[in-house]
Amino acid sequence: HRGVDLAAHAGDPVVSPRAGRVGFVGRVAGTPVLTIDHGMLRATYQPVTSSLTAGTPVAAGQVVATVATGGHCSGQCLHWGALMNDRYVDPRLLLGHTRVVLRPL
Repeated sequence: HRGVDLAAHAGDPVVSPRAGRVGFVGRVAGTPVLTIDHGMLRATYQPVTSSLTAGTPVAAGQVVATVATGGHCSGQCLHWGALMNDRYVDPRLLLGHTRVVLRPL
């Protein structure tokens, strides 16, 4: 498993943590996916529904998609992954030096 699963429900908004450009919107192995290129990092969000198209610039904090159903999350989570130089890394790097605190459900 490469990335983190964030608690979410189908229909919840997905917000870009940084400015970037949409790299891909479509299905991968039947799962709806969105990727955003953030310079050295490329983030992947799934399962999501987005009206954006490849090449569209996005701002930090912009809603880029909504959580959909499909994949291993089945509408109950958002899978967030990141690649740097074609190697998987912790996507929380996109948050900079922000402290991440996980809360129980």
